[in-house]
Amino acid sequence: MMLEVGHTWADPPYTRDVIEEAVRALPPRAAGVLAAAVRPIDRMAFARTLPDPFADPGGPWWHRRLWIR
Repeated sequence: MMLEVGHTWADPPYTRDVIEEAVRALPPRAAGVLAAAVRPIDRMAFARTLPDPFADPGGPWWHRRLWIR
């Protein structure tokens, strides 16, 4: 979800945020299938990132990581 701030758009959401919204919006069985499909991708992404010491500890894991190339 993008938030409108004044007359400009805030940063677009992380792709992972959109996936998480989809998981939460789906019926339980379909949500489980999608979550299972995303799990190995999450593991690969987590392994390729570093902890962000300045991130909000209450946010999802992908908001608490430093994305490097």
